[in-house]
Amino acid sequence: MTSTTISSSATGGQLTGPRSGDERAFDEWLTGLNHRTVASPAPGGAEVQSPHRIVNAAIDWFGGLDPATPFVAQVSFPEPHNPYQVPEPYFDLFAPEVIPEPRVGAEFLDTAGFAWRHLRRIAEEGEPGHSALIPRARSNYLGMLRFIDDEIARLIGHLDASGRLDDTLVIITSDHGDYFGEYGLMRKGAGVPDWLMRVPFVVRGRGVDPSIEPRDECVSLADIFPTACEHLGIAVPEGVQGAPLLASFRDQQPSIDADLTSAYGEQGIGGERFTAADVEQLAFVPGLPVGEEPPGAPCFDELNAVTQAGRMRMVRRGRFKLVADSDSGFVLYDLDADPGEIADLAADPQYERELRELLELLAAWQLTVEDTLPLPASGYVRAGVRRVPRGARAGF
Repeated sequence: MTSTTISSSATGGQLTGPRSGDERAFDEWLTGLNHRTVASPAPGGAEVQSPHRIVNAAIDWFGGLDPATPFVAQVSFPEPHNPYQVPEPYFDLFAPEVIPEPRVGAEFLDTAGFAWRHLRRIAEEGEPGHSALIPRARSNYLGMLRFIDDEIARLIGHLDASGRLDDTLVIITSDHGDYFGEYGLMRKGAGVPDWLMRVPFVVRGRGVDPSIEPRDECVSLADIFPTACEHLGIAVPEGVQGAPLLASFRDQQPSIDADLTSAYGEQGIGGERFTAADVEQLAFVPGLPVGEEPPGAPCFDELNAVTQAGRMRMVRRGRFKLVADSDSGFVLYDLDADPGEIADLAADPQYERELRELLELLAAWQLTVEDTLPLPASGYVRAGVRRVPRGARAGF
């Protein structure tokens, strides 16, 4: 078994190996953006962009393998990511005026928690005109998604042409979502809305149901490793969380496995949340440059002490979602009626049953995701610890 990871940073210039003059010039241009949105097509064309170069590097790596050698390859694209930029022809594919408007406007921030309002402040101060650039940022984001689609298709085509595709399990996913203009914001940072927490999870491989319709199961990035183990026919190591998913994906009907009927997420680094008065007493503004940043550092950093303070836990099942906040308690949303997660139903007697069930589910999830390692010594190790499947329910 051989493995590789092929990637670069969002600011460019970190692919190993020689670069052409055009690639070097593009990397320098990308670094100089300091993560700002670009209102014109990126220079150099698609060939100098990271996704194209990363796929080239992956194809070269596959070319050096014996066809019979098993492999694991992580091909990681930094885009779509700030700085929101994209070359032609993708720059003009999704004109700002034809993209549907965000469902929740910036007025949400006027009454939102301080972390949300701080995020808007640093965006406007770090990137003057930030709000006015959001339509263009959304257009660039969609164009980059299409660009990545084409590059993934090129990589899959190479695997097919080289005879590797039939024996390869392909998983396409992402680490997080993007506000994409909702709440008058781009990037990420505050809260756990579904627009940040939900990501694509596309699987292709021998025996996998080829349906293009979305499946109903709730799956997680934690499921990737045990799924790979299942594909390779090896045992999932002790302490690994997540569930092997191939059995579910090989069914023609959506799985009704109870482990896959709900989703759990976490956010926050802990500690007490900041207030406006707290920030006023600081000698700097968390998330804005202080003058000692390296080249390419963002004009504002959405992941800072203010937006990440405190702790949040969320659980979703079906149309209802519960969020536990270390500062404000519990909130309940009906995502069918309220996809923007604005109207709190936790105090409404009509939803008492849903609130109670999700509170029980949240408690069960938090017990399930506790780390079981290291195993205790002596007889405990000899007996072993039975692995708890992802999402296994306690007997509430």
